Amino acid sequence: MRRPAPTRSDAAGPQLAVRVGYAVASLALIAVVAVLAWPARYGGPMGITVVAGESMLPTYEVGQVVVTARSSSYEAGDVVVFQPAGYEAYVVHRIIGSEESGGLLTQGDNNEFIDPWTVPQGDPIGKVVLAGPKCDHLWCNGFAVARMTPALMLSLGASLVSFGIMVRLFRPGVGRHRPDSYGKERPETPIPATHLISPHPATSQVPTPPVRRAPAGPDRRGGRHQRPDGVPSRS
Repeated sequence: MRRPAPTRSDAAGPQLAVRVGYAVASLALIAVVAVLAWPARYGGPMGITVVAGESMLPTYEVGQVVVTARSSSYEAGDVVVFQPAGYEAYVVHRIIGSEESGGLLTQGDNNEFIDPWTVPQGDPIGKVVLAGPKCDHLWCNGFAVARMTPALMLSLGASLVSFGIMVRLFRPGVGRHRPDSYGKERPETPIPATHLISPHPATSQVPTPPVRRAPAGPDRRGGRHQRPDGVPSRS
């Protein structure tokens, strides 16, 4: 029994499902990038800070990148990033205790004195959850951290994700059938493989043509003929 030939409508269903799946996955990925890329200092859950001083040696070196995560509460022992009142720079110090009012007392691991300020419980932009490598050039000069605004970070992340999805979806030949495959029926009797594949190995040598032999007849060497009775005669 012959199978019906595939049509464009038959292939459109699975192809549409694949495209919808990619679209949903791309939207979910963009949402994750948006959440992670939003800096904590602007209300986001995550933050990236570069250690600029020696007050946290030997825990963190100068120029080392630290990643922070916002928390609802902080306790003694947490290394937090905060901006003291009246200061433009952010400070990376460890919590050593708290006051009765709830304010946090901080101190650098390399300092012998407690910081002169009290940090309110809700002021830290996050506690350090990951320490990255050192950076010694452009990033440590504060260029990227200071100028990477939330809108720019989200735009860059969304652009990269969208570009990858578009390349995957609209690349020629991906998820599509060749036009010449529609409307053709499969042969009832499959062609044997021996008809398609030559049993002889390929070679680069030219075959030698067969030697052609002269038919039996009069011997014309030296102008002499061979008579049937075996006696030579001259012409």
